[in-house]
Amino acid sequence: MEQDGFVNYTALLHCAVYALLKRGVVVYVGQSRTPFKRLYSHATVRGRPLSSVSPYASKRKLGFQFDEVWLRPCALTEVDDLERELIQKYRPRNNTAYSGRIPEELKTLVADIIQSGVIPPSRPTLNIRRRI
Repeated sequence: MEQDGFVNYTALLHCAVYALLKRGVVVYVGQSRTPFKRLYSHATVRGRPLSSVSPYASKRKLGFQFDEVWLRPCALTEVDDLERELIQKYRPRNNTAYSGRIPEELKTLVADIIQSGVIPPSRPTLNIRRRI
């Protein structure tokens, strides 16, 4: 029910599968129990360079560009199958299956960190002795 120009976005509060589009082409399909939070995280990193997150990163973009969002509410038991089905149907360029290999970008990033000589601080240890 639309009143006074409002649009009902209640579907964003429930489990759903979503598609992100750029110029009418599906570029990513995902799923979430709380789509409004997930879509917000996509929007905040959209097109930002990876170097804005890490000084050791390359010029590669962290988030991908999109200008449209489709949302399909569904039951939690259906979400995996529906997402898989939509990925097979649209073949989005940003949905890549993890093959068990380390991506080249990650190898490069780790190599850059090692070459920079920056050593992360060690984690403090906690020694607890039990008294009897």
